[in-house]
Amino acid sequence: GGGWLLSGAVLDPAVMAGLPWDRLADAKPDAVLASCTWLQLVAQPVLLVCANSRRDVCCALRGRPVAVDAAARRPGQVWECSHTGGHRFAATGVVLPTGQCVARLAGELAVEVLDAAALREASSRVWLRGYQELRPKPEPYAHWLYDAAPGTITDDSRHKFILFHALRHTLARPERRLGVREYAQAHLDWPRHAVARNPECAQLCTDWIEEWRRGARWVLGSRDLAEARPPTRMWNSVPTCSGQMALPPLAGVFAGRPDAAYRAAYQIAFFDNGFGRDMNAALVAALATALTLPDVVTPPTDDSARRDLWLPVLRSLTEIDPYEHAKVPWMQRPVARWLDFALKAVDRADGHPARFFAEFEKEFQHTTKWEAQVPFAMVFGVLALARYEPLPALALSLEWGHDTDSYAQLLGAFLGARLGAGIFPQELRDLVTRRLRKDTGEDVEEWVRVLGAAAGRARDGTLMAME
Repeated sequence: GGGWLLSGAVLDPAVMAGLPWDRLADAKPDAVLASCTWLQLVAQPVLLVCANSRRDVCCALRGRPVAVDAAARRPGQVWECSHTGGHRFAATGVVLPTGQCVARLAGELAVEVLDAAALREASSRVWLRGYQELRPKPEPYAHWLYDAAPGTITDDSRHKFILFHALRHTLARPERRLGVREYAQAHLDWPRHAVARNPECAQLCTDWIEEWRRGARWVLGSRDLAEARPPTRMWNSVPTCSGQMALPPLAGVFAGRPDAAYRAAYQIAFFDNGFGRDMNAALVAALATALTLPDVVTPPTDDSARRDLWLPVLRSLTEIDPYEHAKVPWMQRPVARWLDFALKAVDRADGHPARFFAEFEKEFQHTTKWEAQVPFAMVFGVLALARYEPLPALALSLEWGHDTDSYAQLLGAFLGARLGAGIFPQELRDLVTRRLRKDTGEDVEEWVRVLGAAAGRARDGTLMAME
């Protein structure tokens, strides 16, 4: 494994003799923590800087200033230590828990070494968790199974199921077109299929989808307030991430055609209110751009080169604006505003995830955390915070908490679209695919075929009922 690191304070060095030395090589620290309750797991890597002058005075003269400077930038992660070797290359240090040795350190380089180690460590935290301990019971907006296993889907995926249901219905007959009415009808039809497959989920399904179904019935013409409500009423007109959950697959239909992707998403998103409609359509457009950018054969190791891979995607976010939201008088387009907020939060965090998350907590303290701007800002913020390293960014998107499935699914869509599915560990992909097929009957390979057929119809102009 990647190693682990524990820390603690003792008044008597003799306490160290009680360490379970035979368990220090364990893959996990559980046994050591159980027997030494004064120790605790350290989440961030630590840099030990040699400041010992007995072997060579240069270690003290060069090492101490480096340690002091780096400790001010990364509190709690930098310690002075005794001789590490390599004094001719002072200042020297050792990164824990990996044991990596570094030399010729300066203050800025020491910080970069720590941050790089933190990113490598973050990659190891991307794994699939089961629900047995934290949320064993089914919930309408989460999983629908008791003691759900790792890889079980949540509501973000179910919204995509409805879109695929609408696409399949449209593709079944050449004269059919997909418009807002057809998509609204899919919100009434798909739940019946889901409940027929899993009758025990009937109440969960009703509790989950009812707000969307009321809006869908209104779109279809019903004005019976016992069953229908205006879509503008949904979630009290708050711009939410509904379109971010449901519509990303449209990017595959309109790959390389971001303007058409934006228009299609904007048209059928009856559930998106306020600036959420523009923001969520802009995300679909950016995904459509990412899908046709040149393949990344060898991921770059340089920070600026990794960032450059994403510049066309970021430009697409702000430049694809067919309805000219950016030209509305006296108003800044929210897409630009929240992208700017995310990137400035990264600058102010100076590499500290905790500071970055604190900015988000302060900014969004009076929200439910699934308003459209929150996942939007989180996705592009953690990408920049992780220096555009994909798996560390994905780990960070989960570690703020709140609506984690919405943040991770949106970021995962962008990572896969820009860098390819191969960036995700094969065992994770296989596990999700198996659970998806077993629990829901949905199949990823069939989705690809549906998107391919829909893309052909879209190129011919026979897919969408554009209004």
